[in-house]
Amino acid sequence: MRGAHSNPIQMLSIFAQTDVKDHTQRIIASVHRLDELVTVSEYSSSTTLIPLLEDVAGIALIIDSDGIQHTLDWMNESPPYILPFFIPLHDVTLLACIFARLGNWEQVHTLLTEQAIEPFLSLYAEFDMVNRLQNGIPLAPLVAKRLDDSAEQYRLAHNAAITRQYGVYSTDREGTSFEEIVSLYNHALENAYDVTHTTFTTLHFATLLLDAEQMNTADSLLQTALQRTQHIAESAVFALKSLQNSVWLRQITVPYDTQLLEKLKAQLWETLQYFERTGRTVQAALTLVDASQIANMLNSFSESLGYISRAITILENEDLPELLGSALYRKATLLFTWAQQGSPQFYKPAMQAYQETLKIFNRDTAPRLFADAHHHLGVIYSEMPDDPQKRHIWAALSTSSFKEALNFYTKQDFPYDYAMVCTSLGNAFTKFPDGVRTDHYEKAIEYYREALTIRTGTDFPEERTLTLLNFLEASWYVSNGSKPNDDWNEARYEEMLMAANEIPRLTKNPELIMEAEKHRTNLARLKKTVEQTTAQSV
Repeated sequence: MRGAHSNPIQMLSIFAQTDVKDHTQRIIASVHRLDELVTVSEYSSSTTLIPLLEDVAGIALIIDSDGIQHTLDWMNESPPYILPFFIPLHDVTLLACIFARLGNWEQVHTLLTEQAIEPFLSLYAEFDMVNRLQNGIPLAPLVAKRLDDSAEQYRLAHNAAITRQYGVYSTDREGTSFEEIVSLYNHALENAYDVTHTTFTTLHFATLLLDAEQMNTADSLLQTALQRTQHIAESAVFALKSLQNSVWLRQITVPYDTQLLEKLKAQLWETLQYFERTGRTVQAALTLVDASQIANMLNSFSESLGYISRAITILENEDLPELLGSALYRKATLLFTWAQQGSPQFYKPAMQAYQETLKIFNRDTAPRLFADAHHHLGVIYSEMPDDPQKRHIWAALSTSSFKEALNFYTKQDFPYDYAMVCTSLGNAFTKFPDGVRTDHYEKAIEYYREALTIRTGTDFPEERTLTLLNFLEASWYVSNGSKPNDDWNEARYEEMLMAANEIPRLTKNPELIMEAEKHRTNLARLKKTVEQTTAQSV
């Protein structure tokens, strides 16, 4: 699920109307050095705030004679929980709002519960929900009640959906289903009182649909919202477009829709320029990661590498280890793919990128990524060009990495991935130098046979075909009578013949069928030679 928030912001912008500015500043000054974390800008009743708010990262506070209002957060810097539209201006409420935005929940608790009176306790309940969502503290989902006030009805329905979508629960969530959350979102949209709040709810509704793999419905929602761009802030427009990029990215399948790829590439570039222009560096880095993937699909390899390298530089500077690790993994996989496609010079940088990734993620924090990285490292160690004298060292490292991958991808829990790793390990054994394991071809055959127990002709015909061909190649290097001093092995011959005969039934690929036919021809020649030799000896 896409993150509902990141770490709390370190600075807070406040826009105070002229008649309450001095009072606002006095409240802030009452707390030692709080003014170092808060900027207060004055505006008049005739000022249009939207242009000013566009320059603000995250949520800002707007204060006028009616009270305190929180702007909507379009950049996912906090949970998308909507606080009361107007909070009465008071020393306690303003300081609580400020400390909540700065992530100081202890101060919020002290300020709002110390006197145990309303409206402080009600406001504390709202902030407590934000704190629980932001920090993964168990909560009880909100109940959407019927209210006379449609604006408050909207807020309650929106928040009820948000607590179910992003919350961690202390009790059994029985009864909270995907359909229930969808119903809450639709109820919120029915009661949304302006286009800005309609758009905000749509953004998170579409996120839910994306997570549920309902890409077409999510895209339709976003397309409708983007038709109202003249009525919403630029930050809202690009929040929608950024999410739409994710939807389009998930819709891409093989064979690639080049029209969709080009459309996505253009919008990624547009959103990247916006994030860079507005100083949203983390969002820019994440967009660069996606742009790298699209460039790779379009076979623009150097462009793809340039994008991912820029993303890594940004994430290193921002000190975001998990995002950095994901970007390093993407770069490593990119280089690994190029190396596999006939450019072995990329094996070494791919290896280095995987090793950097594993400094951030381990088998406990990211077990699947850890296993995948070791799977690819096992392949790299077995295939990377190097001094022949070092091949024994690489072979040992390769075997160790494959074992790490198989510790996670067990036959019982992940049969498909288990078969894939077994096949790769079999391939690796055929490349190990003599002397590492005198029976390395026999070992390869063992792993191919293990993979074939999963890769059945019914479920995985193409994968089975390739594994059978690998099995046949390896079988010529073991005792089967095909080399001088080899003993004739009737059982192995029959097994090889069965494999070669099965391949044409599994695939229509003429090249693979031709390879199988070559094996059949060579097996027939071997059989004839053995029979002639036996007859002569008699």
